[in-house]
Amino acid sequence: MAKTRKNWTDSLHENEKLLWTGSPHDTGIIDPENKYSFYISYAVAAVWIVASLVKIIPERPDLISLVIVELVPVFIILLPLLNAASLKKTSYAITDQRVIVNLGGNDDYSMEYDDLTPVEARDNGTICIGEAVGCKPRKERSIVLYRGIQSEDKECLGIVLYKTDDQKSAMEALSEKIGKRPAADNAFSRAAASPVIGISL
Repeated sequence: MAKTRKNWTDSLHENEKLLWTGSPHDTGIIDPENKYSFYISYAVAAVWIVASLVKIIPERPDLISLVIVELVPVFIILLPLLNAASLKKTSYAITDQRVIVNLGGNDDYSMEYDDLTPVEARDNGTICIGEAVGCKPRKERSIVLYRGIQSEDKECLGIVLYKTDDQKSAMEALSEKIGKRPAADNAFSRAAASPVIGISL
C-alpha cells in the first residue's frame, strides 16, 4: 500500500477489509487544470482592493466599511491557500465495500460501490468513481474538498481521488470489486482517452 496520512483502523466498519490507502501527490496552491481562473481571481481581487482604497474607503473611512468592502477579495485570496492546506491533510482508502476520503482528523466521507459502479482513471493520476466519472478536470479538486457529489439527502454518489500517489495500485484494488461483468460490457484498461470500468449500459 502507498504511504498514507491517516491510520484507518477507527474509520472501518465491522468486517470491512482495507484494500488500498493513498493520498494526493499534488497539493500545490495552483491547480494546473484551473490555473487561468486562479490568475483571473487574483487579478480581480487586486483590482477590487485598489479600487476600494481609492474610491470607497476615503468616502467611508470607518472600520466596519473597511471590513465589509475588503472581505470578498480577502476570501478570494485565501481560498486557494486553504484548499491547498486541506489537500495536504487528505488521505484516501479503498475497502471491499466503499471508497473513503479523509480531509484530516476525523473528517471522513465515503461512497459505497458495487460491480456496476463506473470508475475512470485519468492521465493526471486522478480516479473518478460513480457520478464523478466524466467531470471536468477543473472540477476534480473541488469535488474532493467539498465532500464529493451528493444527492439531495447528502448521500455521496460520486467521489474523486485527486491525483493519487499510486493510481495503478488503487485501480487494481477497485478491480477486485468493480467490473466483474463479461468483457463485452466492461472496460478495465488504461486507454489514451479516460478509461471507464463497470459502466452500466
